[in-house]
Amino acid sequence: MLFELKRFWLAGLLIVAAVGWLTITPALAQDADEPVDEAVDEAADEAADEAADEAADEAEPEDPYAVPDAGPEELAKFIQGVLGKRPPNMEAQTKAIAAMKEAADKILDGEPDEASAKIAVQVKTMFERSPEAMEALLEKLEKAKLPKLVRQVKGNVLTSRLTTAARQPGDEGAKQVGLIVDEIKTYLTEEPLQASDVRMAMSAGQVLERTGKTELAKKTYTELAELFAASDDETVVKAGESLAGIVRRLNLLGNEMEVEGIVLGGEEFDWSAYKGKVVLIDFWATWCGPCVAEVPNMKQIYDDYHDLGFDIIGISLDSNQQQLEDFIEKREIPWTILYKQGERSPTPAYYGVSAIPTMILIGADGKVVSLRARGPVLRNELEKLLGPIEEEEATEEETTGDDAP
Repeated sequence: MLFELKRFWLAGLLIVAAVGWLTITPALAQDADEPVDEAVDEAADEAADEAADEAADEAEPEDPYAVPDAGPEELAKFIQGVLGKRPPNMEAQTKAIAAMKEAADKILDGEPDEASAKIAVQVKTMFERSPEAMEALLEKLEKAKLPKLVRQVKGNVLTSRLTTAARQPGDEGAKQVGLIVDEIKTYLTEEPLQASDVRMAMSAGQVLERTGKTELAKKTYTELAELFAASDDETVVKAGESLAGIVRRLNLLGNEMEVEGIVLGGEEFDWSAYKGKVVLIDFWATWCGPCVAEVPNMKQIYDDYHDLGFDIIGISLDSNQQQLEDFIEKREIPWTILYKQGERSPTPAYYGVSAIPTMILIGADGKVVSLRARGPVLRNELEKLLGPIEEEEATEEETTGDDAP
């Protein structure tokens, strides 16, 4: 939930809000004909000043980023409140982040319960990811005797080290990657697996994917999936199924893909109707900025290649059907969208889709030709499969110019 709230205001555009100010002018009325003792008059003046100060205090808006002097639970609520409201501008965003970090430190420096400490850890790992910061965080968690969170942060440290090593070129970088992958496997076997450990396992594999180490990623996902599948805890087994799904997706190249679900509107999707076509499977959502940014390119390519045997199937991960329908109508999206209210389509889960957009291109023979068919990659692949689009011949006027004799 905390990461969803973070996305709500950190990843989006900042909206400037107008703030209205109230002006309160206190007044004291007294009968001019009634004599007033000087002491009484002085007391009345002091009372008036106090009333004015109180009114002024009430008129001034409370600083939403003032960290309260409170216990861990209240500080945790403060962090959630800050994340739940988008800052009105960049200056406010900077203050909000600083306030959350301060509140997180206060939580960890006290005697936090596990729920409050978990929120503090999420904030610290969100905004302070340096090795030094992580080591300091580990010390605080060990002092607070919170072993589950110690384990979580150790996992984050390992993933961070893997990211650094994976970016190093040459044999030395490859060697370091192999060693850290082994450390991660050991880490996941030192104690009974928890369902939350799947995030760390997925992060490790994603690092390898992003840095082009696809074969090592598949091997790592496979071995980790087997660890989760062997657990006696059903929640752990269920969580680990996503790792097996990722392996299934990474093995799609050169193989057929199964697609099933409900078409937006209610009818069952018929995958066999697309036999013999080149098809793009687009896992997306209306709330996903990069997904929305792909739409104009996809529409143009759809117009160019649809009559040549190309089609698109969008698999929406939206939770709001009306928002999805409004988006499709406004953007005039012509291709099929799979969506089922209140349920996630089985296809994303089956193929371990954990990040969007994920765009998979399937050839006319039904076999996958690309797992990353985004942007110019899509057009390049279609040119190979269906040929380049011929440019319309220029008219004589365009060729010779308006002033030609």
